[in-house]
Amino acid sequence: MSTEAGELQHRPDLGVHTLSGPVAIEVELQPKTAARLRGICSMYAQLSEDDDAPLNGVIYVTDRHDVARLIARNAVSMGLDALSLRTLDVVVQETREAADVRSG
Repeated sequence: MSTEAGELQHRPDLGVHTLSGPVAIEVELQPKTAARLRGICSMYAQLSEDDDAPLNGVIYVTDRHDVARLIARNAVSMGLDALSLRTLDVVVQETREAADVRSG
């Protein structure tokens, strides 16, 4: 994402197009600093706040409860309502189940 000098520069780990629109996916296995996470959450809040916004939401995937709490707390404080938190185990299980359905 292109920004002015001094502003946060960040790209999601993955982007997917769902039936409801584009979604950014972030995989967080280690905690970011609170300031950096607030900046990222603020950016996503701005990109997903309107009906005609370029993003429909953000999915954060993590395998750590402390990181999930940090993400949730900062998302709330930055007004990021379009957030979905998923555990890594659940994402792996859902992926395997989807692969079994497609191959079966």
